[in-house]
Amino acid sequence: MPRSSVRLILTAIVLGLLMSSFARAQKTSPRFVPEITIHADQDRGPVRLYTGWLHGFEESDPLPIAKVQALNTSAWRVSKLWQLSAVRPFTSNIQYEVSFSWRWQQLGNPAANLALWQQYLVSQVSYIQSNNLHVEWWDIWNEPDHAYFWQWSYSDLLKTYDAAVSTIKTLVPNAKFIGPSFARFVARDNFNGRSVANFIKDLDSRYGIRLDAVSWHMNDDWYPWNIQGNVDALRSAIDQIGGGYDPKLVINEYTQSLIVLRPVYLASFVWHMDQAGIDFANLACWNLYSNCFPQTTYSSCWVGLNGLFLKNYSAEQHSYWFYEWHGREKGNVRLEVSRPEINTFAIASRSDARQEIVICVGKHSHLDPVGGVILKIQGYPWGGGEAAVQVDVSELTAAHELCGNDVWKPKQVASPDGPTPVSSEVRSVVGGALTIRLPRFADDDLRFVTIRAASAR
Repeated sequence: MPRSSVRLILTAIVLGLLMSSFARAQKTSPRFVPEITIHADQDRGPVRLYTGWLHGFEESDPLPIAKVQALNTSAWRVSKLWQLSAVRPFTSNIQYEVSFSWRWQQLGNPAANLALWQQYLVSQVSYIQSNNLHVEWWDIWNEPDHAYFWQWSYSDLLKTYDAAVSTIKTLVPNAKFIGPSFARFVARDNFNGRSVANFIKDLDSRYGIRLDAVSWHMNDDWYPWNIQGNVDALRSAIDQIGGGYDPKLVINEYTQSLIVLRPVYLASFVWHMDQAGIDFANLACWNLYSNCFPQTTYSSCWVGLNGLFLKNYSAEQHSYWFYEWHGREKGNVRLEVSRPEINTFAIASRSDARQEIVICVGKHSHLDPVGGVILKIQGYPWGGGEAAVQVDVSELTAAHELCGNDVWKPKQVASPDGPTPVSSEVRSVVGGALTIRLPRFADDDLRFVTIRAASAR
């Protein structure tokens, strides 16, 4: 997705100012070591997995099945009919962008030709039903607030939704609908700054339609802490609609091209989505470099599964290993985490069956880019708070390569071996508490910590 040179210049200026402030802080401020507290006895319910993908492959390039299965995929968003059967072995939580073929054929404004639009939808549903394909969520239109995808009015979009919902429900009475899948929470190009919250209220007041899931994209934003503000605005709109309306909240594209290959930002998004109560999400896809000399690019929308693998699937990339770790949290209980500041976080969960605590710690854009992090475990729930435990730490280092000055398209980097072991030792839990020091924690790195009974290793 192209970006203007103005944005490139502004990004360079902002990054320069940030680095300058980092340097000044290093010289004038005492070293600050963040302390993160894991409340091991405070359950937050089952782990919500955010191992969701967007397209990610073509029919001619089949996925590495075993490696994808290891991710415990929680959602998949597709736009081509043949993909419905291809992703079904991995998840039933499938979103289908039903208008993709309409747009590809350039059939124009659906609201201006409702008969043709309804005929098109009937043909789509008929194919799906006759081939026993599964759609969990019907996604009517992708990024209609983006001028590339929608060139007509806001009223036409609402009318298009009304026709789509009524047509599909006639054929699939229990159909569930997701939308509006805006490119930004507040409209990007079209609709005079209307937001996703405005859209769901207008769809309800004008046509009596309440979407089963409300979706938007955060693929033009590398600040995951903005998620909470979006959710707060949506909750307010949902309360105004009333009547027991309780849709799922879905970010069905997230991460910007600058950070899509940097696992620490992906993990940060997961942390913030969980804190805000996002039900499920899909990683965004972007153009990436496969080589710098000569410069060759490819779209991770259609090969390499959104940057989790190299273009030819010959090896994993660094981001794969974060999601592989996250996928193994399936069935665990989420734990309460207290953290001191916005740029350091920890995802933590507990398995009572294995008597094991797993933690992913990340740090990015930090004032101390090489300092340590301290983990404090409180409320250790087994052995009466007194136990010998095995503490294993591994590291996923930052590997972000660019081709020249093009910061918008990072270069693929192979990571076939996954995280590197850092330490393994037996420690004592006393009074339900344990302190773990993670020294020399470089900015943009992730550390994975596993705590289990020493005899269970």
